[in-house]
Amino acid sequence: MTLVTLIVSDSWERVKGGAARLTAQLFGRRGSGGAVAAEQRSAEQELDQARTMGDPRTREGLRKRLGRDLEELLVPTAFADRALREERLRIAPLSELLREAVDPFAVVGGPQPLEWLETKRSAVLEVLRAVVRHKLYILYTPAWYLAEAYAVVLLYRRRTEYWHRELLELGIEAAEEAAARARTAGELTEAMAGEARLRSLLSRLLVDLGQYDGAREQLQKANARAEASGDLELRASVLEFFGRYLDIVDPPAAIEMYRRSLELNERAGQTRGIALVTFYLGCALGRQGDRRGAMVLLHRALEELEHRVEPDLRMAARVRVAIGLIHRDLGETEDAIIQLLAAVAALRAVADDM
Repeated sequence: MTLVTLIVSDSWERVKGGAARLTAQLFGRRGSGGAVAAEQRSAEQELDQARTMGDPRTREGLRKRLGRDLEELLVPTAFADRALREERLRIAPLSELLREAVDPFAVVGGPQPLEWLETKRSAVLEVLRAVVRHKLYILYTPAWYLAEAYAVVLLYRRRTEYWHRELLELGIEAAEEAAARARTAGELTEAMAGEARLRSLLSRLLVDLGQYDGAREQLQKANARAEASGDLELRASVLEFFGRYLDIVDPPAAIEMYRRSLELNERAGQTRGIALVTFYLGCALGRQGDRRGAMVLLHRALEELEHRVEPDLRMAARVRVAIGLIHRDLGETEDAIIQLLAAVAALRAVADDM
């Protein structure tokens, strides 16, 4: 089944229709409508007219349209994110919304999630720009939900393109404004947590770009929001990103940061988080010359990542590369080759599933 066939199929219609019953409050409307891309230009024109003429009726119509567009993007984007990996830190509470919809990526012959996400880049950016630029505050919460869900592309496509930063910055602004307008403690905590998550992701992009001062600023803000949220898993994740920043600018300090993250993950019972931080800590120790200590941690991380209910073979391959390089540094050439070849095979298999 091709992507076009799937989109017009009954399954896709039920994705939209089932979700609509639950999203009236979130998106400020009832029912669902046409495709995002086809309506975006007229939506922008309509909003310009509304701003010029000050017509609240026109602005309300646009708000409903953008709310519909957000929903039509958010539901399948969230499914695509989960199709790539179910076990991942997420802040946006979308479980109930998705329970009432049909997963198009679970359909036989359905689209590959990462490929589908990349086809929606322009639509996602356009709707986020419209909501933020024109201060449609009632839509800021679903806007940052969408930014968080779509940010999974950045985890699998480690390119540093201009739109990566824009996506995260739009999501951060939406989350900040949602926090500022929160009506309950729960809404405030959720928005602050969403902001922290997006800022931590932005920090990694800035590190890749060599913008270390900007990365540190994002991490400091993310850490403050994460601590205020009280979410141990989120706090551990932010400290992990802090450690990866310190790996570049202050390698000895990275080791202590990873240990703090490891402690929080253990308190939160996050076994995958423990495995990831154990990997990064092992790498950091290896770079500081403690190769034997690093090897112990790396094998521990490999075991956990490969033998989970949902194995993380992509990260496990990265661990094997690290193990192979340490074997090389120790002069254990045969063992190094075995690990590196296993990593290449695993990465090829993972790429075929995306």
